[in-house]
Amino acid sequence: MAEKLHVDLAQVDTTAEKLGFIATNLRESETNADALAGMIPHDGLSGCVSKFGNDWDRARNELIGKVEDLNKVGKQIFETFTDADRQMAKGLTGS
Repeated sequence: MAEKLHVDLAQVDTTAEKLGFIATNLRESETNADALAGMIPHDGLSGCVSKFGNDWDRARNELIGKVEDLNKVGKQIFETFTDADRQMAKGLTGS
């Protein structure tokens, strides 16, 4: 019995594109926690806001890396299956 593999290449391509968009937006977003912390007169609260901003910056950078990796994998999947489909079509038509 023959097995079928169906890959929605348009969806793979769209997903990779969206991941790239997400990574770009994360990279371009800036935190204003330090500016906000400077406006808060209470040292404890100001320190918490500043710490949160610094922690978020680190977490955001890690997230950007992971999303960019997924974007690359999505593009590779799209290219690999597109090429395989092209090669199989050549085999069927003999050209």
